Amino acid sequence: MPRSRRSAVDVLGVFLGGALSVFIPDGAAFAEPFPASFQVSFPTLLAAKATAPRLAASDKQKVPKPPPAPPTRTKGDQPEKEKNNDDSSGFDCLTDCFSGVDMMISSPTPPPAATPATSFASEAARWSVGSEAWIVAPQAMDSVAILDAPAEPDRPPVENGTLPHGTHVVVVETHAMASGFWARVRPFDGLEPNGWVPSFILAQAPQPKPAPPRPPRPDPRWGVRVLLGYGGLGPSDLNVEYRYGGWHADAQYLRLDRQWISGFGFGYRDFNGHPPQAYMSGTTLEDPQDSKLQTYEIGMRAGQHYRDRSGFRFDWMLGPTLAYVHERANLHVFTVVPPGTLVPAGNRDDDLGRWAGGGEVRMNFAWRHDEDGDLGLHLGAFMFAWEGHQQHSLATDFVHSNFYGWDVAFSFSFFQ
Repeated sequence: MPRSRRSAVDVLGVFLGGALSVFIPDGAAFAEPFPASFQVSFPTLLAAKATAPRLAASDKQKVPKPPPAPPTRTKGDQPEKEKNNDDSSGFDCLTDCFSGVDMMISSPTPPPAATPATSFASEAARWSVGSEAWIVAPQAMDSVAILDAPAEPDRPPVENGTLPHGTHVVVVETHAMASGFWARVRPFDGLEPNGWVPSFILAQAPQPKPAPPRPPRPDPRWGVRVLLGYGGLGPSDLNVEYRYGGWHADAQYLRLDRQWISGFGFGYRDFNGHPPQAYMSGTTLEDPQDSKLQTYEIGMRAGQHYRDRSGFRFDWMLGPTLAYVHERANLHVFTVVPPGTLVPAGNRDDDLGRWAGGGEVRMNFAWRHDEDGDLGLHLGAFMFAWEGHQQHSLATDFVHSNFYGWDVAFSFSFFQ
């Protein structure tokens, strides 16, 4: 018996019928689904129809009775929104199905992945072969070394020569590596010397020579200065009695901070006098012998310190000083007997001690003895506020103006 063949048009009709059923309203009458026993896969159904004999139009066949149909929903049972959602979901399903088929049939070629730019892309674009450049010496260097190859950790490069700062060059080759971007250059008006240099020392226009770097700020240093010298006193009354001068010793603590110098110190002055005159009261005359003037000083000072490479050093300081002034002498005492006779009455000591405030200025010229020590010549001057009371037979008690002094000393300074 001949078998019937189902054409491709029949299959396409089945698919179109299923698609159009989505758009039929819910109120339309649908045929109830077949029982579970009749729901078979599409290939099985085609096979059964292909093998079964063709029945006449009047022949009938027994089949199981279908289950009762569920109650039909009315428009009031379901919100309009839900209905629209069902329609839209069906439409979305259909469009997704067709779009998926279309993508499977004609899928466009994906765009090529973007090539990531290298870290030296800007350097490569800036320094192409044939471009002109100018050498820029880093820091305070006057020239730049050119190498036979880019620097590599396992191969130390060999120097081919040097190019001074500001040389006009031409790039003849470039190379990018882990250590940086390198360019092989030659002089603009010649061929030698040529070699490789890192690109960061090249500039596209002539550049001024870089200023030398500032020297690192030194840490503050401390030191000690010791003075030993000779000095004199004024005004004239003191200068006459202590005309042979006296010696001066001083120890200072110093602190250096770049060009600034400061500190404090303790000083001592000692003058031996030869009194040229006596002091007379109503009935007695006192003749001083072997007078001595001493000062004990403490002062704070600040100033500036200068030095150069030759080893010469100079500093000046000034500041307030507080001094304890002490003068003493041995007196020969005479009793005055009219009309003018002097009768010895014995000896006694006279002392005067008083605090005086003032200031001093100091200058020190020194030469470097070693890395930490300086030997120098020190010049100083001081002045103290003073007013004599004329109660003692001593020169300082008859001074009615400020007294002052000067000294010249050898200095030794030690800095740590």
